[in-house]
Amino acid sequence: MEKKANIGVFLKDRLEYCVAFLAFLFFFALSLTETGVKSELGMYDTLLAIKPEIRERSDILLVNIDDEAIEQIGAFPWTRDVVADALIRLREAGGKTVVFDIEYMTPGQSGVNREYVKNVFPAEYSGVKSEMLQYIKDFSDAIAARNIPLSSVGEVGGEMSGYIDQRMGDLSGSITANIFRDNDEYFAKALHFFGHAYVTINAEQINTGPGTAELNKYARDHTLVTNVVDRKGIIRKENEWTFRDSDYERGIAPAILPLLRESAGAGFPNVIIDPDGIRRRIQLLVEYDGAYVPQLVFAPVLDLLKPERIVRSGQSLTLVNALDPANLDSGKRKNIVIPLDEHGYFLINWLKREFIDTKNPDRMSFRQMSINALKVADDIEVKLIDNLDSILALGIKTANGYLSYHDAVTALIAEYRDLGAWKQGLLDGKRDDFDAYFAARKNFFANYGKFLSGGYDTEIYETFERIAASSGDKRYLEYEANVKKNFAIYRSDFMLYKNHCDTLAKKCSGAFCLIGWSGLGTSDLGINPFAKAYANVGTHANIYNTIMTGDFIDPLPQWASWAIALALCWGSALAFRRIKSLRSRLSYGVGSTVAVFVGIALVF
Repeated sequence: MEKKANIGVFLKDRLEYCVAFLAFLFFFALSLTETGVKSELGMYDTLLAIKPEIRERSDILLVNIDDEAIEQIGAFPWTRDVVADALIRLREAGGKTVVFDIEYMTPGQSGVNREYVKNVFPAEYSGVKSEMLQYIKDFSDAIAARNIPLSSVGEVGGEMSGYIDQRMGDLSGSITANIFRDNDEYFAKALHFFGHAYVTINAEQINTGPGTAELNKYARDHTLVTNVVDRKGIIRKENEWTFRDSDYERGIAPAILPLLRESAGAGFPNVIIDPDGIRRRIQLLVEYDGAYVPQLVFAPVLDLLKPERIVRSGQSLTLVNALDPANLDSGKRKNIVIPLDEHGYFLINWLKREFIDTKNPDRMSFRQMSINALKVADDIEVKLIDNLDSILALGIKTANGYLSYHDAVTALIAEYRDLGAWKQGLLDGKRDDFDAYFAARKNFFANYGKFLSGGYDTEIYETFERIAASSGDKRYLEYEANVKKNFAIYRSDFMLYKNHCDTLAKKCSGAFCLIGWSGLGTSDLGINPFAKAYANVGTHANIYNTIMTGDFIDPLPQWASWAIALALCWGSALAFRRIKSLRSRLSYGVGSTVAVFVGIALVF
């Protein structure tokens, strides 16, 4: 009895310490449960919400495959020539870097070569037709003039038939060889044309078909990062933790080889989802065969910052002697330390915005543009060239030949045809004078504008008026009215194109562009701490923004949280031993709790 009494006295004398220790054990145990983890994540989200907004990089541009684009172009996925054309236009509009949050891991469909059908085939057909008609005329004239003896007509006719058959065979062969286009090859050429274009390498082995080994070897040797220093093999262990519940084998699944060869680099689009279904963090490197696959936007970041090496140690990833993200052109270098959590994850410092805010468009995440805006520019340009063909088709002649508009339009069409050949040379890798090409295109459209404002149509109107006056045929006045109406449309089309391209240049010049699917039908949506349906392409934009602004979130390891909690419990026990009244103890409890949360918020 005396021993039990002594234990009771001992516990009573140290009640505050016992309660504090039991409270610590309770919260320690709770932190290891799913409920505790989710509660901690919820507190983290609350702290994110009350902290100041992160800075937003002005160079980020989301080029969305959105509802507008799907409505105008058709259901996604599209044939790859559509995106290839957009890529070419994006380069001309001033885009600096483009990253695809779209996985091209299987070959695409071939498509009709619209350039051949619209421009090349008509010229080939017209040439063969003219040649055949002239051949037949010359043959007929020769017979009529008796330049060919009757005894030789059959032989010469046979030779002519053989030649015609050969030329028609040549035309047929050209059609067969050119009417269909390998859109993967064309897309690859567009990637080369753009230059700083990045595709995907999935961080799991989800492809095992023929050619996988060759593709993976090419990716390993030409695309993966090799200047990583990880002496303790931390990254591989963290990768094992990340993919422990994966349905796939460890490995990689790159974009198809034609695209990978022509890209500037590649990275993995895989995301990390926390136990409560929310995206807060990401891995930056995944080890594969002694090299490392970078995260999708981390790949171009490394190319932009050009670190001498990447060092993984402790809870950080250090870019050694990298260019300063705040001023890449300065040449200034420094070590950039990227903090990581205890599992090697990089915490995303999210913009506190929805991906799309229909009520307040100015509060959307980053600058955005529909990819359809790039196609619209191409469509209007096609119409401008059709307009030139329509003007040329007027065929107005006088006794002195064609009016002056004819030569001007013929020169413009020839100039545009030369630009087409120049573009093809750039796509084929036979030329690399991109700046000169874009300058020449700018000059072409300047000449186009001068033509429309140069009074060439006035000569047409005066000619119709003169003919109507001399012949009394009022139909020529109707012709004049129609031509005036058409020229008004031509000028309107030109101004529409000019204004649209000016708008594109303002949006795209120097931009770091991310292309991804954000339409309502996409499954590539997720939850972040501030939005319930956030397009994944925006996740990658937030990762790039966090790294390039340097506004990192530096997480404490879990053991540090436990140590702080134990210290707080011990401090409260000491305080309660000195505070005797219930009111004072309640006041201290409330005050200390508020102080702890305010302190955490301020530190955060």
